[in-house]
Amino acid sequence: HTIKQPYQDCYTKEFHQKVGGDGSATNEILGGILGGAIGNQFGGGNGKKAMTVAGALLGASIANDSEKTEYRVVNKQICDTKYHYRSEKRFSHYLVTYKYNGNVYSYTTGNKPGKSIRVQVRVTPIM
Repeated sequence: HTIKQPYQDCYTKEFHQKVGGDGSATNEILGGILGGAIGNQFGGGNGKKAMTVAGALLGASIANDSEKTEYRVVNKQICDTKYHYRSEKRFSHYLVTYKYNGNVYSYTTGNKPGKSIRVQVRVTPIM
């Protein structure tokens, strides 16, 4: 008989997971305010307003992009089912051979025979 025994082969695998931001607009708002303040330092008249708006948009965009490009390392345990195979000899039956009255007989049985067995003898007259 072949015996198939399952076992788990587990190991840790490293994955790089993209960090998609925290779901809050706080970083973008702060980036916009900071960018607007810096842009306000440049230009004059209508140019100053344009630089403030451009700085605010650029600051918010940079804050948004920085959240999307971050990665973190995540370790995950992976388990695969594998199998050990082994062979084992098993008795399926016993072959019993015996002699009676000068003749040899045999039969099979699922039970282990003892030192002696019972036989049925039929006597018929010789004519």
